[in-house]
Amino acid sequence: MNNNRKLQNYVFYSMMAQLLWIFIGLAIFIYFYSILDISKIDNIYDTPRYYDFLWYNNVPETTLNTIISISVLSLIINIPSLVLNYKNFKNLKEEHFERSTGYYEIIGGALAFLSTNIPSAVLYILAGLEIFKVRPKVKKKFKSKELEKLDRPYLRIIVNILSFTGLTLLALIIIIPFYWMIVTSLMSWSTFQSTTDVKFFLKFSEMFWINYKEAFSKATFGLYIKNTLVVAFWTTFGTVITTILSAFAFSRLEFKGRDFLFTLLLMTMMIPGELYVITNFVTISSTLNWYNTFNALIFPFVVDVFYIFFLRQTFKQIPDSLYKAAKVDGCSDFKFLTRVMIPIAAPTLITITILNALGTWNAYIWPRLVTEKDHYLVSIILRQSFVDADTGFPDYRLQMAAASIITVPILIIFLIARKYIMRGVGRSGIKG
Repeated sequence: MNNNRKLQNYVFYSMMAQLLWIFIGLAIFIYFYSILDISKIDNIYDTPRYYDFLWYNNVPETTLNTIISISVLSLIINIPSLVLNYKNFKNLKEEHFERSTGYYEIIGGALAFLSTNIPSAVLYILAGLEIFKVRPKVKKKFKSKELEKLDRPYLRIIVNILSFTGLTLLALIIIIPFYWMIVTSLMSWSTFQSTTDVKFFLKFSEMFWINYKEAFSKATFGLYIKNTLVVAFWTTFGTVITTILSAFAFSRLEFKGRDFLFTLLLMTMMIPGELYVITNFVTISSTLNWYNTFNALIFPFVVDVFYIFFLRQTFKQIPDSLYKAAKVDGCSDFKFLTRVMIPIAAPTLITITILNALGTWNAYIWPRLVTEKDHYLVSIILRQSFVDADTGFPDYRLQMAAASIITVPILIIFLIARKYIMRGVGRSGIKG
């Protein structure tokens, strides 16, 4: 009991030190980022820029870039590490932890050390060593030589190596485009224009964070983010309503032609969306006179066949006996839907909500076709705002900086709702 209490103290105080480090890193980033002055930018000559702050004069921008980069690295390491170690802390309090938690704590200490957070690093390593004392290694004993032969540990080692190698390669294929986007967004003008010295890695001093400030100044993100949020909210709300009602009808209600209608809906999924863009545009612009309105962005997308199929699979898992028992007790279909089926299918509905909102956030072709500048979404302005008036070519550094800014909310939503997405996908795929 005393050892476990000591262990909890190590992890708790290390988290407090990590939280303090996050606030310090955030304050440093905000202060030095606010000093950067886009009026000093001269892309033609790319002349060095100098700043005055505190009691220092004529400090080169490369020094500011180094300080900002270190603070950002500290935040990138400490924020996810704090979340993971908070989960470990809860498991320690409930005494639901294994020896592997000790390795996680030591790894967390090494990461804290990389972020110059020495107090947290020391405390995390002490916590890891303490876990090894509380959870000593248990040696596996084989009952017989026959079982020992059947175990074949070398085969498991080979399989694990191949599995992790394959997963690492897949992760690199996915991560490299995002990495190149961030690297491009931090390049100076001369580095970006160079055709002989292409840099895949930048030093801290070569990371020009002023590009993000310039991207903010050239695009009025406020208006377009507001437009995107309005469209995302109403599209998602309409999609959830139509999906729930349709999925309930196709999974529970008995009526003639139900399976035939559902088959027709599934067949529409095989038609490429580009084939009906023109007819939709004619309907929106000529018949309904919705051109350059939010209606043109919302109503064509309040029904999604894939989401109906997705939720129907979850509804089909609810036993028929439960539905029949509710009908015997005098429960109406609507009450059974709202009080039984929707709560049970909550993970799937959360998944549908998140995926639909992200789809609206990333939409480009249809919003670009049916709206003008005052109704543009944030994805469109990424292309329109950073084109040079003289050459007609976009400044990809600023475009990538703006794209990085727009990607952050999506990543945050995914990380927060990741378990709901996985749970919803798992529930709808058990049986059909």
